[in-house]
Amino acid sequence: MRSTEAQKFKPAGSQPGKAKIFAVVAVAAVVVIALASYLAISRKAAKEGTESFRLLMDQAFGAEGWSVENIDVSVFDKLLTARGVSIKPGHASFKEPTTVESLEIHQGLPSEELQALLARADWRSAPETRLASRVVFNGLDIKAPDASGEKVIGTIKLKSVELDAPTLAASGPETSPGLLGFLKSVRLSRVVSRDLQIASTDEPATLSLGHAEAVNPRFGESWTDLNDPLEALLALSATELSYNDLKFQATKDQNNVTFEIGEQRLQGMGENFKFDQASLKNFIFKALIEDDDDAEGAEDDESAEDDEDAEGGEPQAAKAAQPGVDVNLRLGEFVMEGLDLSALFRRFEELAVLAAISDLDSLDDPVKLANFYNDAYRLSDLLVAPYSLKRAHAKDLSLDIDGQLKAAMAAATFEGPFEAGKLAPKQTFALESLKIELPTKAEPGSRFAEVAEFSQKFGQSVFNLAYNFDAVYDEAAKTLTWRATPLLGEAELVDLNLSFVFAGLTPSLIEEMSQITLGDAETIFLSPQFASFGLAQAQLEIVNRALVDKLYAMAGQEQGMDKDLVKEALAASLELFVGPALESSFEGADQLVAAAQTFLRDPQSIALTVGPPEPLNWKALTEATSQPQLLNALKMNLAVNGQAPTPVVWLEAPPDHEADDEEGFDDEDDFDESDE
Repeated sequence: MRSTEAQKFKPAGSQPGKAKIFAVVAVAAVVVIALASYLAISRKAAKEGTESFRLLMDQAFGAEGWSVENIDVSVFDKLLTARGVSIKPGHASFKEPTTVESLEIHQGLPSEELQALLARADWRSAPETRLASRVVFNGLDIKAPDASGEKVIGTIKLKSVELDAPTLAASGPETSPGLLGFLKSVRLSRVVSRDLQIASTDEPATLSLGHAEAVNPRFGESWTDLNDPLEALLALSATELSYNDLKFQATKDQNNVTFEIGEQRLQGMGENFKFDQASLKNFIFKALIEDDDDAEGAEDDESAEDDEDAEGGEPQAAKAAQPGVDVNLRLGEFVMEGLDLSALFRRFEELAVLAAISDLDSLDDPVKLANFYNDAYRLSDLLVAPYSLKRAHAKDLSLDIDGQLKAAMAAATFEGPFEAGKLAPKQTFALESLKIELPTKAEPGSRFAEVAEFSQKFGQSVFNLAYNFDAVYDEAAKTLTWRATPLLGEAELVDLNLSFVFAGLTPSLIEEMSQITLGDAETIFLSPQFASFGLAQAQLEIVNRALVDKLYAMAGQEQGMDKDLVKEALAASLELFVGPALESSFEGADQLVAAAQTFLRDPQSIALTVGPPEPLNWKALTEATSQPQLLNALKMNLAVNGQAPTPVVWLEAPPDHEADDEEGFDDEDDFDESDE
């Protein structure tokens, strides 16, 4: 009964297995349709992708100028991969092609759009076009021929180069036509290269670069010559440019040079090497350089030995040839901020044109060279820089020469800003703790033997140097002040204080000076607009700490005398020999001699100051009729050990002495053996 009821409620036509069979057939039909569609789409995509790639390569290298082993197209990834790409060399005699293991083009331009793009006569007023989402070159191998094309002189190998989001930017009517316009219109979001290897087969030299990356690189409108790589480099800009692990090595004859850069980063890079910030880390320079003097000395010694043998005498021992100079330089970090070299490169362009006009084909002609410099440099170059820089900082610098002479700098800092062609209100430079270490032992006759002998006699081989400089421009007072304070031994040996004050300096005067060449400077300086510009003050002060005492000790050691006797002997010689000689040249010569004796007997400090009543301008200097008149215009004073200053006044030479001097130098007959 139950079985009959169950059969009553079973759906009609639902025999066992029929539903499953129907489902399988339906799924199979969908799969077949999808597979057929995929194959159709794949064949179409592969055909279009292959056509686009061949069209692009034909346009770039010619139909016979390249070949490829196979081309694969992935529909889902929209990826075209060309393997075994080979490009024939441009030189007719050169047989080595450029090869690429594989070239990947992600989401490339369809063939119809690419055809329309390549058909353009130029890129002026072209619309923005996305060329691909990404292009990758793997295993790039380039061989460089010599001029004849007969042999390979260099190779370039790259593991990979990635170009992200290559896009042809919308360009205006001013864009250059042809390939140059195309390259300047291309935009990339990022370029990455890995494992660059450059080698010279002509002479042993290699360059390797581990990783390099550029963010938003582009070429600016200043690039006008497609065949000028330097102009292209100067026209390059990027949000950021960086590289790591740069190594270079070259060997020629007995010379070997290597340098390494751990990292360099350029941020906010503009055309003509303009950077918001440029940093370099872990710079290493090593060189083994043949010493020409040592080589010549060894040859001379060998010649002398041969001469002795020829004359039958005892041969003298030849001086052993010294090895080359071994130089090691290391820099931990160097950072520059706000660097702009645009004005400097414009100056270089002017100099190149001027050199061509001046027919300066050789630096051996002193007349041509002097004329070139007189016309090339401006009067303002003496006071302002042709570049802009906000700040520069270097630290951890060390130098080692032959393991004998060593130097190490903790840090050096420049605070600006320098602004091209202008005077900044204040600029400072500070050198912190430059440690110099001299050798104390060296083989007799070696290049550092005399230095080692000096350090032994001086009684000190390690020296610490600090240096501070600042330039202050007061536009209201129209003065420019330079102050320098080098400290030898960090207040252990001697302190130096040097300062200059220039008056009558205005921005408008600097602008006028920028239009005046050095060759015209003397004439222009005499013009009225330069009457107020001149030297207002100057001072040189030497503060002795221990330097003079050490020099006395050295002199006493060489003479076999006590240093106090050396001190008194020098002071006495001033009065006996120098004093009489100065009487005819200086007013109050005895006072100057007494001041000098005071310093020799008690060496504390000595200061020479210049303070003319009015700023000493060029006109006053040129109007001086004699050297004493010129020097007296400076109003010099000499102060010793903080005592009252002594005026330094030159005396005019008597007329008869001047006449005798002129006759003596002009008449060669007056000079005979008896005079000698």
